[in-house]
Amino acid sequence: MCNLTCSLNESEFQTCDSPKEYSDLSDGKYAFSVQATDLAGNAAPAAYEWTIDTKPCDTVITSAPENQTNPLSVSFEFSATDNGEPCPSCTFECEIDGDAWTACTSPKSYSALPEGPHDFSVRCTDHAGNTDPSPPSHTWVSACDPSPTGKGGDMCDVPAGAFMMGCNVAVDTECYSDEKPYHSVTVPWFKIDKYEVTAAEYKACVTASGCTAAKTESGCNYNVAGKESHPINCVDWNQAKAYCTWVGKKLPTEAEWEKAARGTDGRKYPWGNDVLDCNRAVHPVSPCSNSGTATVDSKPTGASPYGAMDMVGNVWEWVEDDWHDTYTSAPSDGSAWVDAPRGSSRVLRGGGWRNYGSRGLRASVRVNYNPTFRYFYIGFRCSRDGI
Repeated sequence: MCNLTCSLNESEFQTCDSPKEYSDLSDGKYAFSVQATDLAGNAAPAAYEWTIDTKPCDTVITSAPENQTNPLSVSFEFSATDNGEPCPSCTFECEIDGDAWTACTSPKSYSALPEGPHDFSVRCTDHAGNTDPSPPSHTWVSACDPSPTGKGGDMCDVPAGAFMMGCNVAVDTECYSDEKPYHSVTVPWFKIDKYEVTAAEYKACVTASGCTAAKTESGCNYNVAGKESHPINCVDWNQAKAYCTWVGKKLPTEAEWEKAARGTDGRKYPWGNDVLDCNRAVHPVSPCSNSGTATVDSKPTGASPYGAMDMVGNVWEWVEDDWHDTYTSAPSDGSAWVDAPRGSSRVLRGGGWRNYGSRGLRASVRVNYNPTFRYFYIGFRCSRDGI
């Protein structure tokens, strides 16, 4: 028969029974010892050490973006202390814009954020499993930047990388055959105009002799009082290209245009897969039934993942590419698909305020016209290689 004695933190051994319990212990390190002594006086000791730490770690954001940060990329740096000391063993979780908490490390970067306000939070967990109950957060606004050429409107960055181009049957049952096959394209970093080129911006090019005048028939916005902030329309492909050249940019390739419109998740619309409505696009579908263009900043909730507006609706937009009725053999590097000699039709993207109904108001829809065609539902925007 053995006699048990116990000691806590090198206190005097006292007779005890198993199990031995201690209560009301404060935070700190503890060493428990127990020894069994038989009738012959032989003792067999055992020891166990542990730490009680009920105080959570503290998280600190040490570096964060300021307002008007370009949406291409933002980065956060953060650290933690535990009981007032640096905590190299602490782990972190990050959360942005109300999404789920996910494991992260410092620095944490995000790219391709849509334009608008954003909120970032980070929390630490110490070795004892205590999580910061009051994680710090940082709010900032991502915005597209002024044109790097000093001419034309603001431009939004679209980061380099692959995306799926064409009809995504998983979310879209309205596709035309010319939107197939669904295929991967890797596009270099580029910038695209935040807005469709406005009537006022185009007129500045005409005034400077860089462009020829747009048509001025009924429905056209050129030189019309009150339509200065509406998209320029009634311009052909050559006029669109001349304007982009004048401002130090270019017409976007079809692949650039589509990536800027839908991002990398294969969404049906610039804003996601939620149904088309009157708040996100200027279009003719009932009950919206728009009968003309609107100002280029009129539908902010319809922004693309990169902050570009009116990528669906308002006016159809010329792009650089010649027309091909499928994507079979299309370039996979984001370059324009052009024939030698050039084909007789050019591609337009994005849908407009008139024609085609809901099928013509999707991120993957495409049509074609002769490059000399000018009409009141056709306009454009420009792009530029990333710099």
